[in-house]
Amino acid sequence: MPPEFLPNPEAKFSPRAFLRSRRPELFSDSAVENSAKLDRSLLEYHLDSLTSRKEEGLFETFARKLAAREICPNLLPQTGPTGGGDSKVDTETHPVADALTFAWIVADSESAGRDRWAFAFSAKADWQAKVASDIKKIAETKRGYQKAFFIASRYIPDRLRANVEDELRRKYRLAVRILDRAWVLDRVFANHHEELAISELHLEVPKMSSVRKGPQDLQAERELAELEERIARAAQNQQRGLPFATDCIEAAKLSRGLQRPRIETEGRFARAKRAALECKNSSVRLEAAYQEAWTTYWWFEDYPQFNALYGEVESYATGSDNVHELELWDNLWTILHAAVMGKEIDPAAGLLAERTNRLKADLDRMLAVEGRPSAAMHARALRLKMDLQLHLTAGETDQANATLRKLKGVVRECQNLLGFPWEPLVTIVTELADFIGHLGAFDELFETVVTVSEKRDGELATACLLLKRGTAQLQAGDSYAAIRTLGRALLRLYKDESRVDLVNALGLCAGAYEDVGLLWAARGTMLQAASIATSDFWKYSDITSAQPAT
Repeated sequence: MPPEFLPNPEAKFSPRAFLRSRRPELFSDSAVENSAKLDRSLLEYHLDSLTSRKEEGLFETFARKLAAREICPNLLPQTGPTGGGDSKVDTETHPVADALTFAWIVADSESAGRDRWAFAFSAKADWQAKVASDIKKIAETKRGYQKAFFIASRYIPDRLRANVEDELRRKYRLAVRILDRAWVLDRVFANHHEELAISELHLEVPKMSSVRKGPQDLQAERELAELEERIARAAQNQQRGLPFATDCIEAAKLSRGLQRPRIETEGRFARAKRAALECKNSSVRLEAAYQEAWTTYWWFEDYPQFNALYGEVESYATGSDNVHELELWDNLWTILHAAVMGKEIDPAAGLLAERTNRLKADLDRMLAVEGRPSAAMHARALRLKMDLQLHLTAGETDQANATLRKLKGVVRECQNLLGFPWEPLVTIVTELADFIGHLGAFDELFETVVTVSEKRDGELATACLLLKRGTAQLQAGDSYAAIRTLGRALLRLYKDESRVDLVNALGLCAGAYEDVGLLWAARGTMLQAASIATSDFWKYSDITSAQPAT
């Protein structure tokens, strides 16, 4: 899109950013995460040397927040001086409604929300004297604490810890729990509290980059691996025909979507073009060249290379009787025109006038083809889209409005044409809203698209129900009823976006005709199904399961 049609005219246009904002599914969904990598031995040393750096306060804050995550979340923040302060405890629980404790994931959430617990923290080497002093202070407050937790930065042998707990429990009639450095280290690394330790203890640790694979990328990588295996096997067996070339193109597209290094993706496209030349299929040669040009512009933003590849695609598409191939050519012309207008491509190098005239001539030729109404209507829509872009660039508002009204006529006329690609037209009109929504005729076009879309969507929903019912009737042996039901579905399925269901319905209908002895009707219906199924091959060189089945 030329800069004058961008929301911010001052911004430099980025094809990759533009396409990604509108079609994020075409790009990698993996994310690079920079996270601090905390080593267990580093944290262990840091806890051991806290007092030498006078960081007892940092440990108390860290221990309180760790306890809030591991023991109970309803801890009061410390408000007095360190070492217990005026309240004689470093922190304590506050009462919480029972309903709120259901959201907690600590082991004893009900008691933690109801009972009063006290906490003391210490980084001193003489932990025994400290725990005795702190528990004595807690007990003497007479506040009714049911439990007292003492969290230390030092290692405490298990037997000694148990003996001290038992002694204090008997002396003060208070449930005492001593947690040492081993507990701290275990909780930090087992339950992924590394970031808490880093931030609260002010640790300096190196940043590590890691890639978090998105579900889309994981699926694409599996598909790419399967394709590469199939390609290698076919190459080894000298089976380099149409399926081989198609697989090579798909592998290049997957590499593009995964945003693999450019040299890797370009290597796959070079392989695809070689395979396409070998299989001697003009549509596949065009598809390989087109996908490379498309990738070069939208993913690599390499304008000179795109300009060179445009000429290659044009040479394959010129004179084609396949309107889909002319559409691919038109897609690249849209990009070329915008790049020349935006001064990304030099006008002299872009040969815009000559290339525009050649494309117009081929589209006009397709308009005059008899007996192919869908192809002619498709060519007309492409021609009007070209005219609209040229009028907008030249600032010809009246002519642009007139073209939009002609395009509205195409929308009305294409409703019942099987071969007309409706969904791409809807996408184009929707995208145009951001740039030419201010033109008076655009609202008329948009409302017409909405009306036709509602009708088509409603018909397709009804057709799916009829198709399901007709299938059930055929399976139950009621062939005449199945013919009536499927016949009602066929009228609603006669659309490009439902051609797969249409082929299925025709096949079922042919089976019903055969069941009742109408063999010529069965044959004719199946021929129609075969014709529609193979149209995907003639248009897009796609091989589908419906083609051999019909």
